[in-house]
Amino acid sequence: MTNHTEEQALELEALEALFTREEEFEKLSPTSFRLSLLPCQEGEGTDHVAVTLLVEYVPTYPDDPPHWEIQSSKGLDTEALEELKKEVSEAMKREVGAPMMYTIAEFVQDWLRERNKPQQSMYDQMMSRENAAVVEDESDEEEEEGDGDEPQYTGLGDKQLCAATTQVAPKLKQRQTVSTRTRKTVTAQETPRRECFGRMRVSSKAKTTRNFCPIEDHLLRKGNSSSMHMHVPLGVNLHS
Repeated sequence: MTNHTEEQALELEALEALFTREEEFEKLSPTSFRLSLLPCQEGEGTDHVAVTLLVEYVPTYPDDPPHWEIQSSKGLDTEALEELKKEVSEAMKREVGAPMMYTIAEFVQDWLRERNKPQQSMYDQMMSRENAAVVEDESDEEEEEGDGDEPQYTGLGDKQLCAATTQVAPKLKQRQTVSTRTRKTVTAQETPRRECFGRMRVSSKAKTTRNFCPIEDHLLRKGNSSSMHMHVPLGVNLHS
């Protein structure tokens, strides 16, 4: 059978020997004490936060958690103190069955070290909350924009390309057909022009270019160009 009273007395002696700074530990009765906790060891830094715990053993301690409360605090707002109360209560439940107050004291000191900062003014606290709200809103907007992003283009690697003979060959064949038809059309159009140019070259070799007449040419060919030369105006019909 566990002797709760003896275990409680032994723990009180141990706490008194471990917490030696002035007003750090104060025994109030055989079953109660006050424990003032700071984040820094003596000479290691400035203590911006602190708490004082008031603890009273229950008759069945350590098989049951003790009664306790935060008697005073420094540099901690109401929200932080509520958080501390919750975490200490959970830690005590985990340690049930053995003397736990030294373990709880170390837990509280670690918690204080994480929050050992100069206390902000009311204005600074308000600005900190506003800045935190702005950062959270920007983060939400970025997440919403990220959800609507289009898939990233990865080039032709993700596209299905058809075979070259399917698209390129028919188009080349079509272009060749059109080109052939164009050449034929141009050739057909140039043929009369070439014949016309040929006649003009032949006419330029004749003796008369502008008033050339076949009848006059016939008479000249008979050999009597001096006496039989006739000038037949254009437009006169000799056979009439």
